[in-house]
Formats: sequence, C-alpha cells, structure tokens
Amino acid sequence: MLLRLKKASQKYKRSIQTQVIVQDLKNISMTIDLMALRLFRRTMESNSSYYPERLKVIYMINAPYTFTTIWSMVKSWLDPNTAKKIKIIGSNYLEVLKKDIDISQIPVEYGGTRPNFPWTVPDNMEK
Repeated sequence: MLLRLKKASQKYKRSIQTQVIVQDLKNISMTIDLMALRLFRRTMESNSSYYPERLKVIYMINAPYTFTTIWSMVKSWLDPNTAKKIKIIGSNYLEVLKKDIDISQIPVEYGGTRPNFPWTVPDNMEK
C-alpha cells in the first residue's frame, strides 16, 4: 500500500497519503464463506493496526439488501474509526463516489469518463 501511494505521488507530482477503495458487490454470493470472512477480518485488522490513516474510505457499491445483515456482524470486528470509513451503497452510487473520486478516474462502466481502466495494479506499481 505504501509503495502504491508513493508511486501515485510521483506520477501526479503531489503528495498522496490516503486511498479510496471501491468494491463492487454486484455478484457477491450471499452464502457465508467462513474463510473469506476470516481473511476480510485479518486484512481489516492489519490495515487498522499498521496503516490506520492511509484509508480515506471504502465504498461498497451495488450492495444487495441482504448484505446489510452480514455487514452488521462484520462491522463489530473493526475498529470504530475504520468502520465509519466503510460506506455501503446500493446501485445509486455515482453521486456519492464523485465526492471523493474525480469523474475522470471513475470507469465508464460505472458512470465515469475513464475508458480502459486498469483493473489490476500495474506491475510497476508493486516494484
């Protein structure tokens, strides 16, 4: 994460210290996967412990109604400061995303203007 922020700072010639994450839940399975829940919990605990101020917000878009039940359980595992940075949004998300993400950086398929969004982290971002 720190290397990604450093590379982004170099690319945009300004200090970038936080990140915004968008997670599309459109095709999420509502079957409870205990391994996935444990992994999510460890990831969030690690981020809270080692990178507490690097996360600006996580938007979980296209969240199905039933996801809120699971979220109420998972949310209790998180530090309250981290939990308040996670925003659960249904399918009407574009205006909310634009509060933190420039429209030019939102992929076309999500209502933005960025074509050919790189869905994976470029190789040079991790080196």
